[in-house]
Amino acid sequence: MEFWRNDRMHKDESHGSVGTWPNDRKYGWAVDGFRPGLENPVPLAYVSAGYDNIGNPESTWLAKKPCIQRPYITFTDGITRTMWLLVNQAVIFPIQTRVSNANLIYKLAGVDAYPPWTIQSFFEDVG
Repeated sequence: MEFWRNDRMHKDESHGSVGTWPNDRKYGWAVDGFRPGLENPVPLAYVSAGYDNIGNPESTWLAKKPCIQRPYITFTDGITRTMWLLVNQAVIFPIQTRVSNANLIYKLAGVDAYPPWTIQSFFEDVG
């Protein structure tokens, strides 16, 4: 949550909570989307991560300090579905991202001891 809250594009959603998300204008669509269950699964949320350069609070006009890199997680698709999962107490859930971004997301999520799965490797393991 900390890194999602650093996302500048979706502040209303990322600074919400399980108490406020059900009031989101699109939340009902997520409820309807999850209702069929396994018969019609919802798409995975598409997530990206990166770093923003922000000003250093120790910097003054006399002594410039380098910018601080602040990590963030952002969504291209699936914010409301993710809010629904969190409201319904999902502890873990899959996401979709570019392979080049997966290791950073795992690191920020604190699960970098485990390698990310590609969709292909998941079906090879399950199959």
